[in-house]
Amino acid sequence: QFGEFHALIIGNNKYQYIQNLKTAVSDAKSVEQLLSNQYGYKTNLLLNATRAEILSKLYELKQTLKSNDNLLLYYAGHGEMQDSTGHWLPADAEINNQANWIPTIQVSDLISQFDARKIIVIADSCYAGMLSSAPGHLLMKKVDRTSERYIQYKKPRRSRLLLASGGD
Repeated sequence: QFGEFHALIIGNNKYQYIQNLKTAVSDAKSVEQLLSNQYGYKTNLLLNATRAEILSKLYELKQTLKSNDNLLLYYAGHGEMQDSTGHWLPADAEINNQANWIPTIQVSDLISQFDARKIIVIADSCYAGMLSSAPGHLLMKKVDRTSERYIQYKKPRRSRLLLASGGD
């Protein structure tokens, strides 16, 4: 009844125009091994991925995930904030040119359209918390209903969860 478990794992260390990172790729590889070997996830690992590669894989998942499937989306890499909007910085991003930046609002809006039942996003970047403030309603804030009746009501419905290393 739980459907299939999928993971898109993105780790960017090597940047064409920005200072490189040291641990994003090794962290992504560790997450991928854990999910595939110990939990049976069908994983897609993108290392030092460009904007086109990341978005292409997200759009592919939008088309292929079924309503009972589950998705874990992991991003480790640079993040930036511009004009009160958070962005993921792919390997081809330039610091003074936003053409290849991926706005977190775009990620959140896209995820809100996925048919998957359960989605968790783990974002290890600066400004990762901006995913929770996007209009795509990735994260429900201030939910204090913990009654058994409420839990039974919510259990069969779609859910979205965000774990972010960075604040806004």
